[in-house]
Amino acid sequence: MIWMSSIYSSRVNEETRRAHRRQSFWQIFLPLVLGILTAIMLIVLVVRGGTGSIERNAQTATILLAIPVMVSGLVFLFLMILLSLMLGRLMKWLPPRSYQAQKIARRINSGISQVSQVSRQPFLLFESWAKGLNRVLHRIR
Repeated sequence: MIWMSSIYSSRVNEETRRAHRRQSFWQIFLPLVLGILTAIMLIVLVVRGGTGSIERNAQTATILLAIPVMVSGLVFLFLMILLSLMLGRLMKWLPPRSYQAQKIARRINSGISQVSQVSRQPFLLFESWAKGLNRVLHRIR
């Protein structure tokens, strides 16, 4: 089990970390920012548009109804991000602890095996003597 400790004590490869950050920016943050900016631009265009008053009021009401949905969506998005970060921390914390638990379980298992072998020897000895005596008695008859 020495190889397990060498895995967790190794340093992080900085090149892969930079590649991950680059990918995170291009695949997550940039599309998110562009989507938010597009939504804001569409809201501004609808509000400033020179359409009729009934149509304009309907569009404004739609936007005002969509804002709470968008805010609740952002709350859930931030909760998901927070849960993801916590899961990442748990995944860093858990392997060394599970390795320690495995070592403890192995020690307990070996101790129990030794105790069971020692405790069953008198019973096996008694059983073997009883069977031997039984064979001798059957031969005599």
